[in-house]
Amino acid sequence: MQRMNLLKFYSKKIREEKQKLFTEGKLKKKDLQESIIYQGDDNSYYENCPNTWAKVSLATISKITSGGTPKNGFKRIL
Repeated sequence: MQRMNLLKFYSKKIREEKQKLFTEGKLKKKDLQESIIYQGDDNSYYENCPNTWAKVSLATISKITSGGTPKNGFKRIL
């Protein structure tokens, strides 16, 4: 219960700070959009993504491998 109170407290502080920055002209109106924070099955807190984003697992968009030390002839690309 104490975690929820802290979450509400900090959410309110963030909302107030965003409003202050908007009033000062440092934030756009679109940045005042409310975030939806929820608690997942693992008891961690998450924020909903914007509608234009997609939620995918990292394995879906990349190949995760563990590697070793590159061989001596490895050319570095910068």
